[in-house]
Amino acid sequence: MAASSTEDDTVAPKCSVYPSVVDRYFRKAFKLDVKGKESEDLCILQHSNKIIIVTLAKSHPIVRNRKTIEKVNYQVTKTLNRLDNKVRGKGKKGEIGRASCRERV
Repeated sequence: MAASSTEDDTVAPKCSVYPSVVDRYFRKAFKLDVKGKESEDLCILQHSNKIIIVTLAKSHPIVRNRKTIEKVNYQVTKTLNRLDNKVRGKGKKGEIGRASCRERV
C-alpha cells in the first residue's frame, strides 16, 4: 500500500516543539561576578518543588572555554563534608537550606 503524500514530499526535521525539562520545570536566576571575579557567573535553577540546583552559567570561563572539571571538593571545613548530607522525606530533612546557600554564593 502506498503512503499518502502531500504537496511537498520533503520530511520536516524532527525538532522539539516542546520546551526542555529545564525550561519547563525550573525558574532561572543568575548570580553575576561571584566573589568579585569577572565573568564567573552562576545559573541558579529553582524547581517548582523548591529544590535548587546551582550550575555554571554559559558565560562562565569553564563553560565558555570548554575546560574540564577534574575535581570537586565538598569538604567545607575540617568537620563538615557535604557528601555526608542525607536528604530524605517530604520536608527535605538534611538539606543545606536556602539561607546558608545564599551566604556561600
